[in-house]
Amino acid sequence: MAVSIVQKSTGQARGKSKVALVLSGGAVSGGAFKAGGLLALDHLLSSCRVTDFDIYVGISAGSMLAAPLAGGIRPQELVAGFTGGQSDLPAFGAMDFYRPNLRETLSKSFKAAKDLATLWPELGRSSLRVMDRRGGQVKRSLANLFRHPGTSAVSELLGPFLAELRATSDLPYPSSYIPSGLFSNTSIEKWIRRTFDSRRIPNNFRLLKLERGVSLYVEAADLDTGEEVVFGPDEDQSVSISEAIMASTALPGFYRPVKIRDRYYVDGSVRHTAPMEIARRKDADLIIIYNPFRPYRQVPTKKLVPNFESIGEMGLITALNQSIRTMIHSRLHLGIEELRKDPGFKGDVILFEPSEDDADFFTMNPFAFWERAEAARKGYRSARHDIEKNFPGIKRVLTRHGLDCKLSTLQQVDDLLLQCGNDEADITRTLAREWPKEKGSLRLVHSA
Repeated sequence: MAVSIVQKSTGQARGKSKVALVLSGGAVSGGAFKAGGLLALDHLLSSCRVTDFDIYVGISAGSMLAAPLAGGIRPQELVAGFTGGQSDLPAFGAMDFYRPNLRETLSKSFKAAKDLATLWPELGRSSLRVMDRRGGQVKRSLANLFRHPGTSAVSELLGPFLAELRATSDLPYPSSYIPSGLFSNTSIEKWIRRTFDSRRIPNNFRLLKLERGVSLYVEAADLDTGEEVVFGPDEDQSVSISEAIMASTALPGFYRPVKIRDRYYVDGSVRHTAPMEIARRKDADLIIIYNPFRPYRQVPTKKLVPNFESIGEMGLITALNQSIRTMIHSRLHLGIEELRKDPGFKGDVILFEPSEDDADFFTMNPFAFWERAEAARKGYRSARHDIEKNFPGIKRVLTRHGLDCKLSTLQQVDDLLLQCGNDEADITRTLAREWPKEKGSLRLVHSA
């Protein structure tokens, strides 16, 4: 099942409930897939929009969507902005995602050269001291190396020299000269900041809450302690929204850790897949979660690649892809199970994920910036299929919380997407097209 529902509310329909949208990570293709799915959710809602919720929680790439939505930027505009379509939002280009970590690389290269130049004289002096005090031992170790070459003989020969060097000088930590990430995500912070400036949206959690009446939360991880850090209007307010997103999207290895003031932060996904507990703590009555990554279910009747019986036969990249998705998926469902068993939570949960047999999206490179339009289309079509398949249960839950829904727009847009072929511009135009909502006042968010 690509849609999972936990319904714990009882009694009469609540009418006006506090609704939270929780978005997990997903890199480029996962973010675009999620943007397409959020557009499908927006089309499902007949008398309100996904920008009309009360709480927005984002982690990693999900924070790049949650923040603009909380600021009132509609998913149509985000799809156009992310996929290169016509939009008045600042363009999000390849260099915003793949900005090389040049400053740190050059800095560490210069430091390595400087430290090495400083170390050579001391290395020479310490070597002379070793030869003076333990010359006989060194000669025997050298002879042993010629007779029995190997790592133990090398270690025996070099041991006295290294011991003397350690005793007389501060040896550098070798791995500290390796850059902490391939890329820098400072451009992501700038893009969020420019986007907010273009719409006059406050780049401040507390001011955003005061102006729009919505609460935005972004989760990152403290690199030094391994603890979660939640930024929000009633949580940590020490950074701007754009800085919090920069911290939350710092995927280890891919991006260098983000230093803000005296703390280093990395991608919030190292702590959680989707921080639904934040929405639970903020008294959400309905929690809508979107996770774009789940493992592929390989069975004899449905194989990822027809010629392979097992994913284990498909090489390192495919096996690693499946393993990471399995970890993400299992952590997510453990969190949902905790909500199911939590006696204090009386609300409902709707989880959207890709289908377990979606081979096309599974094989899409998460960092493939050039496939973002196709990923958005796949996200929309996947969501449309799963919403229709589970519509009675989804409608029951949404209606209970005062959210009307219908399928007609979803079906029309999906039909148009089928006609686009491989034309990325046409795909983007179709997804960015405006569709009217039912007349009447849209749902108002809570002010408290």
